[in-house]
Order: sequence, then C-alpha cells, then structure tokens
Amino acid sequence: RTEFSAPDVTYQRDDKPASFWGLNGSASRKGNVVTLTAVNPDLAKPSEAQIALRGAQILRAQATVLFATDMHAHNTFDQPSTVKPASRDVSVSNGSVIVSIPAGSVAKIEISIG
Repeated sequence: RTEFSAPDVTYQRDDKPASFWGLNGSASRKGNVVTLTAVNPDLAKPSEAQIALRGAQILRAQATVLFATDMHAHNTFDQPSTVKPASRDVSVSNGSVIVSIPAGSVAKIEISIG
C-alpha cells in the first residue's frame, strides 16, 4: 500500500481558484528492491519527500528524475535528448529516504531493503 501526503497545487482556471493533488504515484516490490514512482505536478516548487517503509530496513536508495526547466520541452527526432533522465541525490536518515523531487517532474526512487 502506498500513501502520499502533500499540500495541494493551487492555480487559476477560468479566473477562478482551483487545486489538485500535490504529489502522487505508486510503489512496487521485486525481491529486496522497492520501486517508488512519484509525480510532482507543481510547476513552481520542488517537493521535499520523506519516504518511510513499514516492516523493512532501508539499506540504500537511488533516484532518477525526468524533468526540464521548460514545461513545454520535449524530445524530437532532431533533438532526442532535450528531456532525459538524471540521477538525483537521496539520503537515508532515521529509517527514511529523503529526496527532492523537482517541479514538474516524474521521479523513480529505488530502495534496497533488508
């Protein structure tokens, strides 16, 4: 089971205030690796995420993110590497993984457990 808790993203829609979820994703487990994918839809702010796993010891973690500073950036045949995966620093502290998920990005966090 995966639970996400983050402040809603607020914006204007048809000159009226609107909002939607601030961080969402899923998790899966294969052997001793838990893979968490998360989406940060906020185009203005990164999301500082603290990931806790119940019933398992976190041995190490690594993160890969897909993002660009321009929300309209995309890959083409002429420019196939405009948006590409990049490694992201993570830390393991007090049984939790801490990672900053950039604004307007998708992140994959792989957590080795024991």
